[in-house]
Amino acid sequence: MPKINLVSVEDGLIALGFRKIAGVVNDFYPDSTNSYYVPLNRTSLLQRIVTQQAEDNYEPYIESVAAEIAQADVVAFSSMSDYAQFVRDLIVAIRRINSTAYIVWGGVHSIIVPDDAIKHADAICTGEGEFAFKTFLELFKSGKDYTITPSFWFQKNNSIIKNRHLPLM
Repeated sequence: MPKINLVSVEDGLIALGFRKIAGVVNDFYPDSTNSYYVPLNRTSLLQRIVTQQAEDNYEPYIESVAAEIAQADVVAFSSMSDYAQFVRDLIVAIRRINSTAYIVWGGVHSIIVPDDAIKHADAICTGEGEFAFKTFLELFKSGKDYTITPSFWFQKNNSIIKNRHLPLM
């Protein structure tokens, strides 16, 4: 049974899509799934431009979050694009701690900017994830070829596998 850490990165705790995914995954893997909410009270891009404020410094926060979530077989993120840099930095920190963790990135950022997200993760979910992520985990757990999972892109052997999308729910 793989240990799965699901991580929602956003400025609040609403995360409706993430909550649906977490519920589905927890139903199938209740003893090995943890859900984490990483709320960021991030200064908006517009506010930073107007006030000429530098990018928020999250480095100490990244290290403490990474230490908590890195010890898993699968670490799966959900984020919007405004938090993409935080997630990128968090992935780097996780890989330093646990180089074998399989990193999955889903949510709005991986849907609208998949070419960026796939540079940093082992796999990204490029559409609605409830059924796609369940399929991925079943294949991953069984040792079968999970790179056939629909609505996912995968990094493999220095290339990117881009799979078809599942129909919208």
